[in-house]
Amino acid sequence: MKKRIGTLLIIALLVVLSGCSGGKLKGELPPEVTVSIDGQKVKAKLAVYDWYSGSTKVGSYAEVLKGERAQIVDPKEEAHFKMDYDQKPSTEEICIVKDEKSSQCKKGNMINAPIEKGDYYIEYSVDWQDGDENLGSATYLIGIAIR
Repeated sequence: MKKRIGTLLIIALLVVLSGCSGGKLKGELPPEVTVSIDGQKVKAKLAVYDWYSGSTKVGSYAEVLKGERAQIVDPKEEAHFKMDYDQKPSTEEICIVKDEKSSQCKKGNMINAPIEKGDYYIEYSVDWQDGDENLGSATYLIGIAIR
């Protein structure tokens, strides 16, 4: 009888402990993101993140994309952001940014390029939640040029 109760207690403890670790996101860093735009696939640059392994903040978009070439795209071209990750984000928001000021934002992972010629950033922000608990967040960038 005591052996049976001991076994049940061990099983109950294992169930509780496995439930506590279920919220942790996989990987040391947020997942990589690719962008399909103008028939090309481009890797988005991880700009800012808050992850269980740490967090980072940057000074400007130009610093994040230093050395990266802007993608030349046509006006109204669709940009689709995609991550290959088992745990889908709780929220996704995408913005067109000019002069480091958001001008057009929407929920989801797709946005159309602006109509006006110029240099822009596309900012893709995601976060993972478990109820009220924030498990992690990340913001990705690419530079685009409308010619």
